[in-house]
Amino acid sequence: MDIRLSDSLKRRCLYLFMLAAGLCAVSAHADEVKSGVSKRITDYTITVFQETSATPEESPTVTVSVPSGYKVIGGGAKVNWQGFGNLLTASYPSSATSWTAAGKSAVESSPATITAYAVAIHDPNDDWEVTITESTSQQAAHPYAAVAPEAGYALTGGGAKTNYSGAGNFLTASYPHFEATSGFYWYVNGKDHVHSDPATITAYAIGIKGAWPDVVTPAISVYESTSPVAQHPSVSVTLPITYSGVVTTGGAIDNWTGWGNMLTAIYPTGDKTWVASGKDQAQGSPADIDGYLLIAR
Repeated sequence: MDIRLSDSLKRRCLYLFMLAAGLCAVSAHADEVKSGVSKRITDYTITVFQETSATPEESPTVTVSVPSGYKVIGGGAKVNWQGFGNLLTASYPSSATSWTAAGKSAVESSPATITAYAVAIHDPNDDWEVTITESTSQQAAHPYAAVAPEAGYALTGGGAKTNYSGAGNFLTASYPHFEATSGFYWYVNGKDHVHSDPATITAYAIGIKGAWPDVVTPAISVYESTSPVAQHPSVSVTLPITYSGVVTTGGAIDNWTGWGNMLTAIYPTGDKTWVASGKDQAQGSPADIDGYLLIAR
């Protein structure tokens, strides 16, 4: 006998099966599974949250936290310097729901405030698994490190922190890089300046993947632009209209030579634009700067 089930009965059977398997804790997602709808990162709300430190300090630091239901997938920082200048020492995910930024005067006193930016996906139903991996370098005057997201996860963001103890070790690079044999990594570099201060540096990578079979782990691409050579180089990178997807974070390399040129900012000015800036300090050392966008679709 040929038995045909109605669509409603099929859905009810699937629901009961999932309930028995403990998979229907989130009823909204169960409805999506039943309807056979695949979900992509572009279907979700992505918001930038920011926080600025209260008063100018020699070593400013601030952490921005995101509301309940949001998960951090990228972030940035901007030192709001005046006068002699204050340089970035850290911009990194300090938890699954927060981003921390830090800076420091170099050579001469120059107090400043600092702004931290957190890019977060609204995921109250836990459709996405988000992880943070990290790797710390050996101590060096010019430390560098790289880290990849966990296997099976797509890179959406990354950060850096110099673990200095004296005069300071400052960020010169924090950016995504694709390895043909092993996929995306987050690369970071630092340097001491004028006064010797070898340090370690920690690289952070944020990875994301769908928590359910119908939530599609995103494909990742990178777009970049380079500034002219200047003592205070800066580049604004905007996603071209020919690119599809969402910008999840920005990155930068300060291509310094000589005395050095160091990062002061990697931050968003909209949902499709990030700015990367740097400056020399005490000694003239013009450089150009590469700005990056990480795009998920």
